[in-house]
Amino acid sequence: MTYKIVIPIYTNEHLADNCLKSIDVDWKHLIIVDNSKDSFCKKYEGRGATIYYYPENIGVSRAWNLGLKADADWTFFVSIAVAFPNGFSEVLAELKNANDYLFCSDLAWHCNAISRECVKAVGYFDENFYPAYYEDTDYVRRMQLLGIPVTVVRTSAYSAVQSNSTESDRGLPVHYLNLEKYYIEKWGGKPGHETFDKPFGDKGIGYWVGQTINTLKQRYGLE
Repeated sequence: MTYKIVIPIYTNEHLADNCLKSIDVDWKHLIIVDNSKDSFCKKYEGRGATIYYYPENIGVSRAWNLGLKADADWTFFVSIAVAFPNGFSEVLAELKNANDYLFCSDLAWHCNAISRECVKAVGYFDENFYPAYYEDTDYVRRMQLLGIPVTVVRTSAYSAVQSNSTESDRGLPVHYLNLEKYYIEKWGGKPGHETFDKPFGDKGIGYWVGQTINTLKQRYGLE
């Protein structure tokens, strides 16, 4: 089995250090997306990880999609708010309890994974949910419309989300109302009250129109 672990990192170096020092597997499996202004992830170079550097926050969806494009059997998405007391290898062992498409932890999308087969069916994450939130809700919606089961694998393999991880650590404010408006535009209603069975009423399940980060900043009032 091949796998990748994608960890987007923004401004909180302390959380990043705590998370990464608990990754006990070979770092060749690790993809670090460094959105910090000072590129502090340079200190992790030379340990085998693939590190992408960006001068601004590219958003969670773009970061996760970078991992998916590596085309591993499984791609894990890990938040720096999570640490693994017994190492990440304990999480890998839990894959036996997942279905063929999704490893959904009880920490929601702070530690999840999707398979190559899932990507073939559902596509990539919609990068218009910027910088974060609703991208996971959108993806689960698309999975459910295809009849792909979403079951939670409950495990104690990781510590609780650290309370000092906040939206301010992401490098940009998050305007939930504007993100919700985009979700409604795409699905015809709020989460749980959707009226469209296809994106935007008539598009393919993986359809979304890519936009530049500057365009998204303007749309969501982030400038």
